[in-house]
Amino acid sequence: MEPILSEPNVGTGVAAFIGRSVLSLFGWRWDTLKALPSRCIIMVYPHTSNWDFPIGLAYKWASGIEVNYLGKDSLFKSPLGWFFRATGGLPVDRSQPRGMVGGMIEALTTRKVARFVVAPEGTRAYSATLKTGFYRAAVEGKVPLLLSTIDFKAKFVGIFDQVEPTGDEQADLATLRERYANREGKILANMAPFAFPPKK
Repeated sequence: MEPILSEPNVGTGVAAFIGRSVLSLFGWRWDTLKALPSRCIIMVYPHTSNWDFPIGLAYKWASGIEVNYLGKDSLFKSPLGWFFRATGGLPVDRSQPRGMVGGMIEALTTRKVARFVVAPEGTRAYSATLKTGFYRAAVEGKVPLLLSTIDFKAKFVGIFDQVEPTGDEQADLATLRERYANREGKILANMAPFAFPPKK
């Protein structure tokens, strides 16, 4: 079992104030688990709109939780590289054999604190399946999946549950499907079903 780090449910400082103010201004409720595993994969579902990033960032600031996300290294060499780093981004050279999933697994097994935010759909457009990287990282890294959502129907953003992946893909997908029932993204037609691509 991963060690638990007690963390405040509410962030402090200017960024936290901005995050709470933005969410309140637009009528969003937010919450997170009172204590988070020090190493985990935080899956965000559904991901259907450009609005997901600013709402998610406001939530990150409001809650004060320490999380990271991986991005292709070219983004961090652009004029906005400083912004991606400041918001928890970590560059990954996708041409390397280990790729993004390998980078997450390495961090999950070597770093004291490693919480990666992943959108399993991998795109804002419709996809017939989820990408498997988030699941592989959790199983191979032996860490829990924290369930997060940006629910436009309920106007709720946050981490609402935790599951331990078993390695049984179909059983775990069924559990995720049940836990995310009634969560809705901004563009319903873009929500992917809880399915993985057929194995080759």
